[in-house]
Amino acid sequence: MNVIVTACGLVVAYVLLSLLRAIFFPRKPPAPLEYKPRQVGDLTLLELSKYNGRDPMRPLLLAVRGRVFDVTTGRAFYGPGAGYHLFAGREVARALAKVAVEEEECTDNLEGLSKAELESLADWERTFESKYEVVGRVSATGGGASRGAHKSLHSQDSCACCEFPCCLLHCCIAPRMLRDTIPNPIYQADAASRPRGGRRGDEKPSR
Repeated sequence: MNVIVTACGLVVAYVLLSLLRAIFFPRKPPAPLEYKPRQVGDLTLLELSKYNGRDPMRPLLLAVRGRVFDVTTGRAFYGPGAGYHLFAGREVARALAKVAVEEEECTDNLEGLSKAELESLADWERTFESKYEVVGRVSATGGGASRGAHKSLHSQDSCACCEFPCCLLHCCIAPRMLRDTIPNPIYQADAASRPRGGRRGDEKPSR
């Protein structure tokens, strides 16, 4: 009988101590995951095209006049399905200057631009400098990728990193599996603010 009473007393004491600890010494919630951009060094246009946001294990990059910006935290604007996703993995200086979300304008060729368009590009550059980190540069070594070759990387059955049909596994099936099963901070960055239906949101140039 004494053993039972002692056991019950120990259980009650443990419960009371647990309650008191929870009240006076609550556990701090874990700190939220913070995405930290990493330097990628020099990239050719071919290599840059692999960072278009479709691979959950890669950051989301774009280039402006040769400087590569990590826009992973701006996935709501540049991620798959977003209004500016066409810019992801590309050099977009001319497109920003003309405020044109068109594939043929995704180039660093600034010939023929007006003074107002060049000022618009400068405003966009200030926006990127204030919001995103420069993680590398576009390199011309190896010839890079021409505009036509760059276009084919986004439109053909084969992707930039592997040939068809292997690209179906790497770029279609695997990313979906990882996205659904792994709490990847790169893939979930700004998910709450992601506009529906590919709307462009409030990404604007600084003045």
